[in-house]
Amino acid sequence: MLIVQMCDKIIAQINKDGLVVGMVHSVFDGAFNVLTSNGIMITFLNHKKAMFPLSIKLNTVVSFHSIGIDRDMTVEFTKKEIFIKQLNLNMNIGKLKPWSPTPCFDYEKTTKENVSKKLEEMEDFIYAHGSLEGVGSLIFHLNEEVSGISNRHVELNRNHDFILERFLRFVKLSKCYDTKNIAEATVKIIGFGPGLTPATDDFISGLMIAFIYLGNYLNQNLEYIYKFNIEIIKNIDGKTTTVSEKMLRLSANGEASDTIRNLMVSLLSRDRQERFQANLKELVDFGGTSGTDILSGIYIGSRIMLNNSLRRLR
Repeated sequence: MLIVQMCDKIIAQINKDGLVVGMVHSVFDGAFNVLTSNGIMITFLNHKKAMFPLSIKLNTVVSFHSIGIDRDMTVEFTKKEIFIKQLNLNMNIGKLKPWSPTPCFDYEKTTKENVSKKLEEMEDFIYAHGSLEGVGSLIFHLNEEVSGISNRHVELNRNHDFILERFLRFVKLSKCYDTKNIAEATVKIIGFGPGLTPATDDFISGLMIAFIYLGNYLNQNLEYIYKFNIEIIKNIDGKTTTVSEKMLRLSANGEASDTIRNLMVSLLSRDRQERFQANLKELVDFGGTSGTDILSGIYIGSRIMLNNSLRRLR
């Protein structure tokens, strides 16, 4: 089995520490997670999956369940190979180009009018094609808080009713750039929903990424935005899953998957409408409700920024 892509942060860690040991944390058909002894969560992907921060892509498309990978198996990382001890399975590291998750700001900007039109398309896409069982339904109840959202009637279930008021408060504080209260508001909604990355966490992840990309697009002070993102997640220790906590800390720096990065560039650049629609579909198709929840966060974060709600940035 060959490794074909690897996040540059993993390469740097292996080169720095030499042998690193980890344990398999969770296993899926197309991916499995390994928690290393120094507290890093690394995701192994099959060849069909898009790269994202702290991930390693293999040349295989087989199900990881089918080859026997299971929880708590020992994984050893060296400069030449990664080895799963119980299966006697080698994953060889050849000459590969490091993959970087950092934000991509190298594109030709489109007009604000076109960005606004694409956001309308994004909302329509979420409504028509999204999995609204997570927090996707909630964004259609924000039209009084966030200008530009259509007045659509979307019914909420009992779980949505439980989180709605706290969700509205989180968005209101984000819109007002309230550094004093945002961390507390995050703690009150984080971890809502099932899975390794709960729905509200996915939403927050998308929101923070949108703040960074739109901040760059609008020539805002990015240092200020990064600091606000850190405020958003500063009290999340132990409040959600290990995988989700990793995702949120990376998202606060704008580090995201190829799928998300391609969508953000497509939103803000002169990409063709067909390409933008394809990027929307690729994200929504990502795992259960996660893709829709991330896209919902991107939508609301982009709306907030485009409405100049963070105009006090300095």
